[in-house]
Amino acid sequence: MNFNRRQFVKYVAIGGGLGLLGGGARIYSWFDNERAPNYKILSADEVEIVNSIADAMFPGDDWDNPLPKGSQVGVVELFDDYLAAIDRPTANLLRVLLHAIDDFPLSTFARFRTRPLNERIEILDAWDQSSIPERRGSFRSIKLLFSTAYCEHPKVLSAMGIRFGCGA
Repeated sequence: MNFNRRQFVKYVAIGGGLGLLGGGARIYSWFDNERAPNYKILSADEVEIVNSIADAMFPGDDWDNPLPKGSQVGVVELFDDYLAAIDRPTANLLRVLLHAIDDFPLSTFARFRTRPLNERIEILDAWDQSSIPERRGSFRSIKLLFSTAYCEHPKVLSAMGIRFGCGA
């Protein structure tokens, strides 16, 4: 089938419009979910996403004094508390970022949270090393928040041999 320029522009405009509507509907569906029980902001899907990201960032290890996984030290609870404490528009942007990370690998029809650990680690590395500054910077904001929550946990500090307290 041959297209002239006018037909091409028409189909691109229709496709782009449908893409924007679909993307807008997808973003709206993220915020139409109820909060998960015992959480202030995050939905059940978002709790799963945060846990899968935390485990990919901090998968733990098998040393004599093993480091716990990210999901085992309350990263999701601290992230939820943080979202509840900041202004709503910023919290919503961080939630959009969670969903973008989860939806990013949809080219293979599998969400981030359902992939094996090694694939999740590779995906996060791609976000962290992206040549697109906005993508890299936005991911690093999540990385900083998760790292702070993980590295301050007493189990992690103990596993690393760090002791705080009187006379330490």
